Amino acid sequence: MQKMSYLLSDTILFPALQVALVMLVLFAALRNWLQARKAGRGGVTLAVTRGDVSMGRFYGMYAATSGLLVAICLSVDAAKNHRVLWVAIDTTLVAYVCLLNPWFRNLLLGWSARLSKIEKR
Repeated sequence: MQKMSYLLSDTILFPALQVALVMLVLFAALRNWLQARKAGRGGVTLAVTRGDVSMGRFYGMYAATSGLLVAICLSVDAAKNHRVLWVAIDTTLVAYVCLLNPWFRNLLLGWSARLSKIEKR
């Protein structure tokens, strides 16, 4: 039981959360790079101008995720003495995936469309 308590402590979960966030960003960047590379070899390229609704969803996801991560960074002792650094890193990483990475933005729109279908049932 004490081992489980240790595994669920901020000492373990905060670094795990940071590693998961970095892995998500690296995965999104890799997917974007692979798509760009494929398009460079004669694949299809597409320029999309997002509407207000889509951009609102991106900004909403960014704000919600950033808010959650900032709250975590400011409340855990594992980030003590480096809170500003962690907040800056997390906010930058979330801004990249939610606002700049085309692959993740398309993924968000897919999730949003599925949720809209569920609401209509």
